[in-house]
Amino acid sequence: MTELNSSLPNDADAAPVRSDADLVLRTRSGDADAYAELWRRHYASGMAVARSITSTFDADDLVQESFAGIYQAIRKGGGPTGSFRAYLFTSIRNTAA
Repeated sequence: MTELNSSLPNDADAAPVRSDADLVLRTRSGDADAYAELWRRHYASGMAVARSITSTFDADDLVQESFAGIYQAIRKGGGPTGSFRAYLFTSIRNTAA
């Protein structure tokens, strides 16, 4: 039984789960991997929003353009200060408009 348990990952070995706010701060400091994590977390929901608000534009293009704009804003010191997801959804709506 001990051998089985020793093959399981230890909680101390797992990477800490970072909040979106922490990932935004890390992105602002130049950590591109932090922004990649935000992308992984929110891309699918961004696609769902994009599909629900327009059939005129390609949903993937809207989401990618929104993520690119948010990244530029964060790197310049702006961007989301609250919920990243809400900011993304607003950006997608504004981009479609």
